[in-house]
Amino acid sequence: MTPTSQTKAILFADISGSSGLYKALGNEGAKKKIDQTLRSMTEMCEHFDGVLVKTIGDEILVTFDSAMLATDCAQSLQQQAPQFAARLPLRIGIAYGEVLVDQSDVFGDVVNDAACLTRIARSGQVLISDTTAEAIGHNVRSDCQQFDQLHLKGDADCRTIYRLLWETVTQVQHATRVLTLDTPISHNGLLHITLRYGDDTIAIMPQQTPYVLGRDHNRANLCIRHPLASREHCEVVFRRGKFVLVDHSTNGTYITQPNQSEIYLRREELPLIGEGTIAFGQPAQQNASEVVHFSAKALDEAEAASEIA
Repeated sequence: MTPTSQTKAILFADISGSSGLYKALGNEGAKKKIDQTLRSMTEMCEHFDGVLVKTIGDEILVTFDSAMLATDCAQSLQQQAPQFAARLPLRIGIAYGEVLVDQSDVFGDVVNDAACLTRIARSGQVLISDTTAEAIGHNVRSDCQQFDQLHLKGDADCRTIYRLLWETVTQVQHATRVLTLDTPISHNGLLHITLRYGDDTIAIMPQQTPYVLGRDHNRANLCIRHPLASREHCEVVFRRGKFVLVDHSTNGTYITQPNQSEIYLRREELPLIGEGTIAFGQPAQQNASEVVHFSAKALDEAEAASEIA
């Protein structure tokens, strides 16, 4: 069959953090969970008229006839991810345009763009190309935030990429209960974390996450002056009734919490409970002036029910 040029939306969806699952459950147990999750992801894509092209490790490649179908599907995938077997967040990239369809596979710059966006995306994010944002129209673009301007693979010109928001429908799964962004939240309630850095004190609500800490003042919500801090060193997210620190750094993050030894994270995550410190690239005692102090309280099941009622 002769390859044909067609306009498609290309979606890559990758299961984030699967390596930790293998350590926790062993090879057979983890693979079973991953395979079940990939099947659930594929079924959801088919519900939005997506066509599975192939599975690559812990990732699926799916085509859609429209950018709208692809973005609707991506939002649903992220919202349902906590209910999939692996219970892990996803990283999703979407690009739209002309691709070469050759039998059961697809090729071209648009495919490469979608793969590149997936690699850039952090856990729980959906990144879309500029052509995808244009194709979905003005009404849906209210769900988009400009994420960055960069050169995608092979591009001579710098392009704007966008983050597609999905949390406004479902923010957190807590057992069988759902906390949404419409849940009333106050500074005096349980659902906030306070960060203190130098003379600054910031109270962060669940709907303000992910909250990025790093050295790059253009990308980070809280700019860290420590020389060992990465540009986007780590972020605070809200998941299942807890604030969680996710490390993305080169040099790692050191966390102290009540009645525990200092914990070192590198490309890992840890719930922030009670009070403690966050240090960047070296233990807190080695540079106390550049340490972030935090104060947080997680919701237990009864408290979560109270907040929803």
